[in-house]
Amino acid sequence: MSLVTFSGRNVDFWMILLVLLLCGIGAITIYSTLQGSEVSSDSRLHLKQLFWIGLGLAAMVVTAMIPYKAYYVLAPVFYLLSLLSLGLLFFLGDRGAGANRWLHFGGFSWQPAEMAKVATIFMLAHYLSGRKTTSESVKPFLPALGMTALPILLIIQQPDLGTSLVFMAILVAMLYGAGMKPIDLFLLLSPALSVVCAFHLISWMIFILVLLVMLYRARPRFFTTATIFLTNFSVGIITPILWRGLHEYQQKRILVFLDPGRDPLGAGYQVIQSKVALGSGGFLGKGFLQGTQTKLAFLPAQHTDFIFSTFGEQFGFLGSLLIVLLFLLFIIRGLRTAQMSRNRFASLVAMGAVAVFCFHIFVNIGVAMGIMPVTGLPLPFMSYGGSSMITNMILVGLLLNVRYRWQEY
Repeated sequence: MSLVTFSGRNVDFWMILLVLLLCGIGAITIYSTLQGSEVSSDSRLHLKQLFWIGLGLAAMVVTAMIPYKAYYVLAPVFYLLSLLSLGLLFFLGDRGAGANRWLHFGGFSWQPAEMAKVATIFMLAHYLSGRKTTSESVKPFLPALGMTALPILLIIQQPDLGTSLVFMAILVAMLYGAGMKPIDLFLLLSPALSVVCAFHLISWMIFILVLLVMLYRARPRFFTTATIFLTNFSVGIITPILWRGLHEYQQKRILVFLDPGRDPLGAGYQVIQSKVALGSGGFLGKGFLQGTQTKLAFLPAQHTDFIFSTFGEQFGFLGSLLIVLLFLLFIIRGLRTAQMSRNRFASLVAMGAVAVFCFHIFVNIGVAMGIMPVTGLPLPFMSYGGSSMITNMILVGLLLNVRYRWQEY
């Protein structure tokens, strides 16, 4: 379907409306944070956000109009360029707040990890779209692990654990979309689960028991079975040893990351203030511009990572529920797009895009509520930021693209 014959018949106007609503709510909430002393030095944040929204909408339109077959052809190029840009951070990156995540070109700044998400989605879709889903072996899917591991390793070195976890979400969703059975997916990712369970002997023993049951049900070849079991067993033995080898301050950082209450005046301060802001909003909220946690700047990062708490304090449980429902409708539209596409590459791209949104939304709101460790992931369409806004809009453009051309093979 050429661009010249563009028609509005297959355009997902509901998705566009949901995105515009969330962006508008985000801009209004950012404006409300200007009452706080933390960000009052820049009274134009909301105007800058509107600029990024406009630029993002332009990127969305362009992305939606380019036939996705072009993305299929150029996927390896995009992927290599994204790895190159991540590598440049080690030489040209700007180290701020202990992290090296930004490239600067004159007056323009960019976060390479954001575009690496899109490039990795393209590359995984390019590879997986040519794999047979009826294969009883996980071997055809193993190269996908390597494609995902490369950007993860580069991003962890920044360091940016939160963003690196997004790539794991992309991998899991796209492997499932490519036809990998849930049980095989569990076995493939089991070493990561073994690391988590290895800190407690009983939980690790239960995990090993579950692993044995899964291996019995899946019944892979003997060599594959032995490799999976020995890998998980080795990880379970080594993890406690590595933990004891860490310095006390390193252990404390990890423990506070998992439980902010261990350091309420330090690393745990953000989450505690976020929970106070949400709780003080009550059922209906304190009213627009009336949030005390926001006005007095007790809540850090109130226009970025904790914007959900800022909104919840002012508009209460009902307002927060509205935001969650808008995101839920958006995710449902995205999943429907991935399901209805007849082109395998396009369907996988849509799955990857939805995975990014799902992970960001779940983790950001979970952090604001105090049920997830602080990872620094922004809330799509609402948190302040140019790189994340443009990336989100590009992903929306891809979803609109797939929806518009859903009948093409």
